[in-house]
Amino acid sequence: MYRRTAPKVRNGKVLKKNNWQQSPNMFYTRHNEILVEKERAGKGYKHLIRKQEVYDMFKIIPEWKKLAYGLDGIVLGQGSKHSLGYYNWSVITLHAWETEIIWDNVSESFIEEHQYIFDMLGITYGASHEKGYYRVEFAEDSAKAFSLIHVFLHELGHHVDKMTSKRRMYCGRGEAFAEAWANERLAEVYRNYCKFYRL
Repeated sequence: MYRRTAPKVRNGKVLKKNNWQQSPNMFYTRHNEILVEKERAGKGYKHLIRKQEVYDMFKIIPEWKKLAYGLDGIVLGQGSKHSLGYYNWSVITLHAWETEIIWDNVSESFIEEHQYIFDMLGITYGASHEKGYYRVEFAEDSAKAFSLIHVFLHELGHHVDKMTSKRRMYCGRGEAFAEAWANERLAEVYRNYCKFYRL
C-alpha cells in the first residue's frame, strides 16, 4: 500500500496521520455546552432554520440558562411526514419542512389549537378544496417563525416537564403540559423575536 503523504516526525516521533480523538456527540459524550447539529433535509424537504438562528433563540427565550439545564443538544433534523419536532434523550429535534410549505388537508382541531399563533404571525388559513379540512398558507418567514417560537417552545416544554419531575427521567405530563407551557410564553417570546430581528 502506498501513502499519498508521509507522516510528520516531531522530536524523533512519528505523529499520527489522523485525529483519533472522539468528536463531540450530543447522544454519547458529555460536553459543557449545548450542541446544535444539522442533518440532510432529505428528498422533498428543505431546512428553513439555520444553526445560527437556533443559537439566537438562546438570547430570545427568557431564563434560557435555567430552562435549558440538562439539555444536551438541538438537531435540525431530516424531514418527517408525521411531526414538526420531537424531544427524546434530552435532545430537541426540529424537522425540515416539505418543499411545498403550504398545507392542505389540515384538521379543524389543529386550526383551533393554533389559531392564536396563526393570527399573531399573519398566517392565512381557510377552507380547503376538500370538505371538512383547511388550507394554511405559510410563507418561508412565517413557517420559520412558527417552528422557532412555537414548535421549539413546545419541545422545550417537554424538557422542562422532564427536569421538574422527581427523578428527571420522564416527561410524565405529556403533550398537554408542553403545549400549555409553550402557549404561556408565546407572547413574550414573540415580542423578543420581533425586537431581535427588527420585524
